[in-house]
Amino acid sequence: MNSQLVTCPGIFFRIRDPYTSQIVSWRRDVDEAVLRYQLGRSREIMAFGLDGQGLTTISKMPERGKAIPYYGTVGGGFEFAFHPMGDQTEVTVGAVFEGHPLFHPDPIEPIGFIIPNIMLPQAEVYEHVGTTGPDDVIPYLPEFLFGFYGKYLNIFHEWEWYSEDLEKYDFLFSPTSVGTAALVRHRESDTLLDLMQIGGW
Repeated sequence: MNSQLVTCPGIFFRIRDPYTSQIVSWRRDVDEAVLRYQLGRSREIMAFGLDGQGLTTISKMPERGKAIPYYGTVGGGFEFAFHPMGDQTEVTVGAVFEGHPLFHPDPIEPIGFIIPNIMLPQAEVYEHVGTTGPDDVIPYLPEFLFGFYGKYLNIFHEWEWYSEDLEKYDFLFSPTSVGTAALVRHRESDTLLDLMQIGGW
């Protein structure tokens, strides 16, 4: 099925420079820390080359930005959290694998911003997809658009904790190589809505 671009209602967050550049720099710092840790434990490790190499074996530290660690079959490992606050949005990007002995045993400080409102009520997206976000394997984009729409928007509206007051929620997105996972957290109850688990990929 070929997807075509359409303008859909949904919940979307658009991040632009200078914040995208800061996120990219932070992500590269984390990737380098993971690669350095893994190479300290093993003579050869698997990594993704970002110059069309795909999955490859490396035995020494690559040039900055030329490779990312192998975070699993579909990538992942990073979560973008958005909290709407009136005319501002709080953005936090974290590494969900911190403390994992295969990736990085120590805490990894997330990066965060409070920036002018970046939430959109509609966006140009691919028909028949339902969520949007950057590909985890190619994370170095000048603009990030995260969101959910279609059946996933309907699932959110039917949730027992749904309210039109979106300041009650955190919207969580985890890019992978096969799509972007999306969750909603109701802040007061700390209840999570896993849109992908309910709606399927």
